[in-house]
Order: sequence, then C-alpha cells, then structure tokens
Amino acid sequence: MHYYIDIFIKKLIELGSEKQIGTIEQAILEIKITLDYHNDLLDKHQEEDLTIDNFKESLLGIK
Repeated sequence: MHYYIDIFIKKLIELGSEKQIGTIEQAILEIKITLDYHNDLLDKHQEEDLTIDNFKESLLGIK
C-alpha cells in the first residue's frame, strides 16, 4: 500500500507542476482519461498478432 501511495503522490506532483492541475479531483480525472485511452488501445488490438506498430500504439500511444 505504501508503494501505491508513493506512486500516486509522485503523479499528483507531476501533474501539478507540468499541467497546472489545481485539485486532486482534476488529477484523478486526468489519470482516468489516460488509463481509459490506453485500455481502449489495448482492446482495439486484442485479436491482432503483435507487430511493432500495434505494440507502439497499444503500450505507448504512438502511431
């Protein structure tokens, strides 16, 4: 649990300094949007054979 909290706090600090997130609620929403985006990409390529292109898109969000 301690490790999870450390990661969460580091992410809050990162979002607060880079994107000017003002509240914890905004940071959580930003994290949720990013997570949803990555999950959608993983779902999109679920039935495909792994290639360098769909690997980059699915894990890194790079086309």
